[in-house]
Amino acid sequence: MTERTFTIHDACAAAGTTPVCVHQWIQREHFVPLREPQSGLRREYTLRDIVHLAAIVELRMAGLGPGRAAQILGASALDTAGRQTVVVRRGHAEVHLDLASIADRVRTALM
Repeated sequence: MTERTFTIHDACAAAGTTPVCVHQWIQREHFVPLREPQSGLRREYTLRDIVHLAAIVELRMAGLGPGRAAQILGASALDTAGRQTVVVRRGHAEVHLDLASIADRVRTALM
C-alpha cells in the first residue's frame, strides 16, 4: 500500500501557508519534501511533509524566520520524525511546539 499524497493546495490549507512560501522554502532548502517530483508532474506532499510545514509555520508565527525554523526542525520531515515536542528559546521567552497536536490538527484539516 502506498502512502497517500496531497496537492500543494491541500498541504498549504492544512499547514496555514501559501504555495508561494512553500516554493520559496523549497528553493532555499528550508523545506525538503520527502518525494522528489517526477519530471512533468506536479509535486506531491505526504502527511509527514505537511506536519513539518505546519511546524515551520508555527515557528514563523512565533517570530522566527524560515531559515532559523529549518535549523531548529531540520529541513525534512525525517528530521522531526518521532519527536513529540520542540522547545526553542527566543530572547527571554520559550516557544513550545507540540508536534503531536500539530499532527492531529493537520490530519483533521485534510479529512
